[in-house]
Amino acid sequence: MKKVFLILGAALLGLAALGGLAYGANKAFDTTKTHARTIAEPVKAVVIDVDAGDVELVRGAERVEVRETSTYLLRKPEVSQSVENGVLTLRSGCGGFFLLDCSTDFRVAVPADVAVRVESDTGDVTGTALVASDVRVSTDVGDVELELESAPDRLDVSTDVGDIDVAVPAHGVYAVDTDTDVGDADVHGVVQDDRSPRSISVKSDVGDLKVQGG
Repeated sequence: MKKVFLILGAALLGLAALGGLAYGANKAFDTTKTHARTIAEPVKAVVIDVDAGDVELVRGAERVEVRETSTYLLRKPEVSQSVENGVLTLRSGCGGFFLLDCSTDFRVAVPADVAVRVESDTGDVTGTALVASDVRVSTDVGDVELELESAPDRLDVSTDVGDIDVAVPAHGVYAVDTDTDVGDADVHGVVQDDRSPRSISVKSDVGDLKVQGG
């Protein structure tokens, strides 16, 4: 069974490498446009849904701030924004067969206590100095690196192919669940208790996992 997982991991890594080469080649020869804006409406949650592109989350002030950088060869990505019932939704799609002929990187400044959910097909997700009680990130191909300044009620991160590295305050007590088919899992500096209402779940099919308290 171990051999099967290793073969599967090698195949997925090969696909990821091809995707990364195409993604990198796209950024080397394309058109790039950047737009920045502040969301006027009050926001209690941010949902980011990206076909291809990196997502950077940073600690914000009173309003959500968004900077999007679209990169494309033949056609612009379709980017949309909406706010409904306090939920800001940002979407970027390329569609079609040649998915990686366009991409959109998002940098989002998130105020305290605003929940975050990110879904990405191809791209890395990073978060720095976040103050959010509910953070959920899912990627098909991409690494995830998150640093939370306040103890989350729920932190849920998963990748098909990619490493996960999350840092949370050491003073919290967490129910921690880690699972990787191909890769190593390291949990240190975190007080664990399966009965805790605070939960951390990090899972990857192919990738190393790290959960650390600091």
